[in-house]
Amino acid sequence: MAISMVLLGLLLASCEERFSPELDSRYENVLVVEGEITNLPGPYTVKLTSSVSLDGGPAMPLSGYRVEIEDDEGNAEVLNETHAGIYSTAIGGLQGVVGRRYRINIASIKGQEYSSDFEVLRPPPPIDSIFAQIDYQVDENLPYDLGGYQFYANSHLPANEKTYYLWRLNATYKYASDFIIRWIFDGQLRPFTNSDSLRYCYTNRNIYQYFIFNNENFASTTLEAFPLHFVAVDVRDLSIRYSLFTTQYSMSKSAYTFWSRVKEQNENLDDLYTRQPFQVRGNVFNLNSDSEPVLGYFMVAGKSEKRIFINRPGYPIEMSYGVCTLTEPDYMRMRLLFDTPPDMWPEYATFDNNGANAYPSQECLDCREKGGTIEKPDFWIDP
Repeated sequence: MAISMVLLGLLLASCEERFSPELDSRYENVLVVEGEITNLPGPYTVKLTSSVSLDGGPAMPLSGYRVEIEDDEGNAEVLNETHAGIYSTAIGGLQGVVGRRYRINIASIKGQEYSSDFEVLRPPPPIDSIFAQIDYQVDENLPYDLGGYQFYANSHLPANEKTYYLWRLNATYKYASDFIIRWIFDGQLRPFTNSDSLRYCYTNRNIYQYFIFNNENFASTTLEAFPLHFVAVDVRDLSIRYSLFTTQYSMSKSAYTFWSRVKEQNENLDDLYTRQPFQVRGNVFNLNSDSEPVLGYFMVAGKSEKRIFINRPGYPIEMSYGVCTLTEPDYMRMRLLFDTPPDMWPEYATFDNNGANAYPSQECLDCREKGGTIEKPDFWIDP
């Protein structure tokens, strides 16, 4: 989720009398900066957009800017715009070095200049482990607690040093279509011989939750079982195999304060009409005008990564996501398969245990119809 979306929120519909909060118009259509430099090799990416307006307009990418990352020893690299509003360092280009200080410099096509303060790149304490345990959470819409996997992180903390952590998560999972394809129709009906080719898919997505921690009031040098996200059994994510990729950042106190405010606002979006939203300003500022707000943050941080895999939970957990079942209309629709227009081909059909043919929704047959891809990720490891 773009930071601009998180920062400005959404106007929610209400069945009660609508309240229109008065928001500072200075925060509409302003520069939003998202980017980072770490100790790990680049390329590093910086995203420039304009903030989302309250009328629901989209965040617009900002092209044609000059974007530079600079360190305190005079090393710098001007980023190349690879896509609209996306700027990247070169492969083999500038790499962050622990102990050095870095900042971003931006020049707009209208001649406005922006910069961040120098921040030191902190050492990256390693992630000791990421693990998952069966857990249950209350669901207000259900008469029972919902089971699933709760994920946790174990890490070390530097002794006698204030530490500020941020965790970002990316999930990939393998899932299957509910029915096996038995027939393919592309002008003529033929047996579908490679039935597994569209059976299994992989979906990858970022988890839009922010997990933060500081040790200002923490005596131990080990962080054990820090709770990350929860994945319930009412979604297909855990149906076969699930992989969690965790990125841990060791950052400055000012970065921690920024992400704390983003987290607070993101968690209170449903509370928009009882608590006035606010705009979270980051560490980038206009060198030409102190009054112009700039949103987002250019983060300088030590970075550690770890990936784990888990399989479908076993007893006593039972999966409860929705699955397709063959109904009478699916059998009756089989004759309609021959009337489908060419722009729909190929279409797929199946048969049941009794050999009766059926033409159900394609998302029940072709796993790609649920948004995944049949291409196995390079990092994927099957059990």
